[in-house]
Amino acid sequence: RNLMGAYDKLQLALRHWSLGVWESLQLQRCVVLLVLDNSRALWGHILHCFLLNGCIFLGSIAVWSLLLQPSTSWLLHTIVTPRWGQASTSAAESALQLLFQLLWLLPAYGVTLMVSSMEYQDMARVAVQIQAPKPLSSSAAAAGTHSAATGTVAASVPGPAAAAAGPHGSTAVLRSGRTSNAGGLEVAAQELYRVLLFLVFYVEVMVVAYVPWLGRPLYCFLISLLYAFYCFDYKWSLLGVGLPERLAYFEAHWAFFSGYGLIMSASTVLLSFYISAAVLAVLFPLFILVAMESNPDTVHDALNPKAAGAPELRQGTKTPTTHVGQGKMLSGGQGLGRLPVFRFALWPTERLLGLWLLAKPKA
Repeated sequence: RNLMGAYDKLQLALRHWSLGVWESLQLQRCVVLLVLDNSRALWGHILHCFLLNGCIFLGSIAVWSLLLQPSTSWLLHTIVTPRWGQASTSAAESALQLLFQLLWLLPAYGVTLMVSSMEYQDMARVAVQIQAPKPLSSSAAAAGTHSAATGTVAASVPGPAAAAAGPHGSTAVLRSGRTSNAGGLEVAAQELYRVLLFLVFYVEVMVVAYVPWLGRPLYCFLISLLYAFYCFDYKWSLLGVGLPERLAYFEAHWAFFSGYGLIMSASTVLLSFYISAAVLAVLFPLFILVAMESNPDTVHDALNPKAAGAPELRQGTKTPTTHVGQGKMLSGGQGLGRLPVFRFALWPTERLLGLWLLAKPKA
């Protein structure tokens, strides 16, 4: 029975995962939002991201790789090698490569990271207003503000929630309710906690990648979850959904979200650091817009028709408003059980936050 139960759960997880992959490919939803956008603001944000990351950043990498590097290599082999030997030529090529990265790629990466973060946030705000054309409350707008240091950690850093209702969600920050009813101080506290939590989680993911045998598959799985969370988090935060609810709902639908982030994580694994950063920064706006129209609850209902019509079977985790104007109660795991993805990031996050508060001078 245990083997059969495990096999059934594996099948169900694979079905949710495959539907998450399929959901991420529904690019026609971007077209719908673009058509409904009378202000044409979405077009502008997508165009800015493409020009900045695709033409300037990725274009500069292409110019270096296809034109400048071969030309300088030919000159060095023609001039330097006959006089000082192959070792001197190799050293000069390495020095030029390092200079290109330090003087151009690294600064350009930082600038595109910050600018893209602002573009993503503005684009998400426009998309939410298209779906529900009502002014966002000040608290919801504050909750949806992603800093340049964190809003694109998953979107631009290649490789990149606490179990709020579980035994490890004991921090005072995570005990708060929906941010729509919170003041600015509470919103800021949740955002600070979120920043530290995902920085710690990203570092842990990078460490996991070096584990023998299982490191790369685990890395791909975890970075997929991280990318997927950021795609959906723009909408959830703009709708004023509290951090505990976002994280609990995400962990309850881990199989779906791991599939949703697969394409983004694949580009990270298959491409080099800067190229994958540029490609992700170009594609990320599309995945954000698809997430705006995505509703994991419908996937749950399709695979669990009995649970869909039986409220008593759907208790436990309160969902964020995954589709504008819609929210419901789920069983907290699609029949798979909740996966505490962020559990091991909780303790170091709380320690870092505690040390920062202790070190902060009192007014």
